[in-house]
Amino acid sequence: MKTLLFLDLDDTVFQTEAKGLHDHGCANYALEPTAFLESGLAHGFSTPPQRQFLQLMRGVEIIPTTARHTASYQRVKLDIPPPNWVILNHGGTILNANGQPDPSWSAHMQATMQPWLALFNDLNSQINAWAAHHAPGLHARLIGDHGQIFYVLVKDRDKQHAISLPRLRDELLAAWLEPHPELTLHHNGNNLTVMPRSLDKAHAVRFLLEHYRREHPELLVLGAGDSQSDADFLALCDYALVPKHAQLMRKLAQDS
Repeated sequence: MKTLLFLDLDDTVFQTEAKGLHDHGCANYALEPTAFLESGLAHGFSTPPQRQFLQLMRGVEIIPTTARHTASYQRVKLDIPPPNWVILNHGGTILNANGQPDPSWSAHMQATMQPWLALFNDLNSQINAWAAHHAPGLHARLIGDHGQIFYVLVKDRDKQHAISLPRLRDELLAAWLEPHPELTLHHNGNNLTVMPRSLDKAHAVRFLLEHYRREHPELLVLGAGDSQSDADFLALCDYALVPKHAQLMRKLAQDS
């Protein structure tokens, strides 16, 4: 029986140094650089347990499943075999083994995203205008890849996101989103995104599962992820793996 692992990356198999020290208690661990900025500066670090987890997955076909875009993903150095497929941009992009977008999925996503482009441009402008008066560290930008826009991303360059992002959500975004139930908001740390509900890792995972099951009717499907936005794709898997200090784990503890 073939086994697949749909693997989220950030905060699942590496994280920033600050998160590693705070959430994982890694003061006595040897953190290893795993993800890098455009400048070459190390930005994401893996812990020994995270690296051991990947070692345990030897023999399992790993499909990275991440919110990262292509260039950002290419700056991640994982000790795994070259994947046959990669899911990027919250499921908006699927790359094949040659690093090229799958044509049928790209056509599907282009049709899915087209109705939202003008609205996202307007929202992007509104957020930056609001930020200029209320939270100058905030900055919104449109995120896309391979010529396709997918969502609006907001970060706080002053690292005051625990205050500024909830304020933006309450004072601007809540009212703006009310007439648009087809859109959703995700907030995890210093990342706040507004995107269509139709942009979801789960849709891309389902697409690839249909592909694999044509050749492998029996599959064991594993999923690993940390955030609430990963919940839907994890629900498609036979087993879901969630890091101890993950946002999703905290949510499960609250609900129990």
